[in-house]
Amino acid sequence: MSTTPSVDLILGPIIGKVTDTTARVLAEFSNQGTITCRLTSQDGEKIDAKLEVPAKRPIAFKFQGLKPKTKYTVTFEPDVKQQHPSSFTTLRNDTDSPGNLKVAIISCNEMSVKEKKNKESDLWGHLLKKNRE
Repeated sequence: MSTTPSVDLILGPIIGKVTDTTARVLAEFSNQGTITCRLTSQDGEKIDAKLEVPAKRPIAFKFQGLKPKTKYTVTFEPDVKQQHPSSFTTLRNDTDSPGNLKVAIISCNEMSVKEKKNKESDLWGHLLKKNRE
């Protein structure tokens, strides 16, 4: 496969499993071609994962050797259209103090239907309230 001149990002990036030194990023593209998923740390370090991607099928980019407690932004190259800002922070390593880890997962599937049924339901407000407790 060769590099596609213009590709639309049709799904993602979806941040998958993240540890202190690894991460997975799922994405789906409109055309097949060679795509690079780039992670850029706040200090400017760039880490690339390059894959031959199929058209209209999700694919996972896998990263190793990341720094613990580091924020990374996610971008795709070359010339990938419809990119949305995306970032994640790696976890602490085992030698750091455990701290308070909170995880929240929300599905937006059919959110408009749920809102019509129960207009008093505020999923984001409820999550914020629970997170502060």
